Amino acid sequence: MRKFILPVLIIMWISKGYAHKVNVFAWTQGNRIFCEAYYVDGSKVKNGKIEVFAKDGRKLLEGKTDEQGIFSFIIPEKTDLKIVLYAGIGHRAEIEIPANELPEVKKVIKENIQKESKKELPFISTQEIRKIVEEVMDEKLHPLYKMLAEQKKSERIKFSEVAAGGIGYIFGILGIIAFLMRKKK
Repeated sequence: MRKFILPVLIIMWISKGYAHKVNVFAWTQGNRIFCEAYYVDGSKVKNGKIEVFAKDGRKLLEGKTDEQGIFSFIIPEKTDLKIVLYAGIGHRAEIEIPANELPEVKKVIKENIQKESKKELPFISTQEIRKIVEEVMDEKLHPLYKMLAEQKKSERIKFSEVAAGGIGYIFGILGIIAFLMRKKK
């Protein structure tokens, strides 16, 4: 009976550890970054704290995930970003987004505001057209980003996989014990 108690306890301990694992997935869309937070079982992290750090360690901003496990923000500056999710005691995940994957951060130009206030016909530069096209493309690609996030969720570790791995370890340990006992005789 004792032989079976330890393996059962090990399997329960391993599966409990994976049951509380938390994940964060992030993607850019236009000048925004969207973060989706979820537990390994696929449930959404509601009101999870998100902190965004620059490459040099400065905290750029923070916020909370909504009821769908989503948090989004306007890209504060073009630098390597580290997004950290805190989802309760001991539940933490992070993801990094390299600066080369971020679009240029654009500032509002006073001339454009002045033109708009004078109600002149707007002149659209090549850069502005490019920005509009990028925003439309990002909007159209949003469902694909969601599909990727859903696919990543389905890659979670299942209890049967943990149990099979645990049983494999147990048989391996039993084999070593049997070998050592045979060697003693």
